[in-house]
Amino acid sequence: YKQRDWDDFHFYNGTKLPQIKVVQPSVYHEQRGSRPYMLKIYPELADVKIDYGWGGTLGITMNRMPDFGRIGANTFYAQGFSGHGVPTATMAGKLLAAAIDGDCENFNLMASVPTHRFPGGTLLRWPGLVAGMLYYSLLDKIG
Repeated sequence: YKQRDWDDFHFYNGTKLPQIKVVQPSVYHEQRGSRPYMLKIYPELADVKIDYGWGGTLGITMNRMPDFGRIGANTFYAQGFSGHGVPTATMAGKLLAAAIDGDCENFNLMASVPTHRFPGGTLLRWPGLVAGMLYYSLLDKIG
């Protein structure tokens, strides 16, 4: 996605970054991260400097839909944004705030979306996730 915020910054997300700690994230994104992918889609941005970059662990669900729910009467959660956390977490925050304020209609709608566990239990969950993401990443690269 590409999005403009209230301070006229532009956000772009077009790649899955490895989970690494970077002292200067913008340098990583300029050289190896988002820039090559961004320029394939928006070549007119070739002279634009990347000021900020981010990446990290993704919470991915089987159906790529966020997992909303409740534990007990007063504990709400939203997780598993599957790489779409910037726009989806904003929506989740609004739904969580409304639910805490007593209006649970939209929160309950999202909580009703079934979320399936990854097969293989704890032993195979991570290797299965990595293999699946690698497979689809390779499909993206070869067309």
